[in-house]
Amino acid sequence: MKFKGQALVDLGAALAGSLGTLGLALAGYGVWALVLGSLLTAAWRTIGINILAPYFARPDFSFRGTGTLLAFGGNFTLARLLWFFYSQAEHRHSEPPCWARRPWASTRSECTSPPCRSRRSPRSSIRYRFRPSPGCRISGRCSLPTS
Repeated sequence: MKFKGQALVDLGAALAGSLGTLGLALAGYGVWALVLGSLLTAAWRTIGINILAPYFARPDFSFRGTGTLLAFGGNFTLARLLWFFYSQAEHRHSEPPCWARRPWASTRSECTSPPCRSRRSPRSSIRYRFRPSPGCRISGRCSLPTS
């Protein structure tokens, strides 16, 4: 385990990447300076690690072991899809927010007022009796539109 060599390679890659990014940015490459700087960092680290601990292996292009990888990926994808549909169904059937239950609420800021148990809406003669939603903050004031 050559941690000192690996640390030096990482330090050199960070310096090369940052100096390369700075040089390309000053040369007018714009956002591509960030892309090329990131590629330079990765290339420097790859070359440095391979010089430090060379590993030469011929690539194997067989499909052995692919079935287990595809099975794992399929199971994981199925689990995430089921979780997505479960979480959407949970929100779909829950109680609507406070501002959706109050017919006079034109903005969500009116949700902060407590329910008006004794005032009448200026738009109709119906007396509104609502209980506060657990998701709403009660500020101690009752605000109805005055139009």
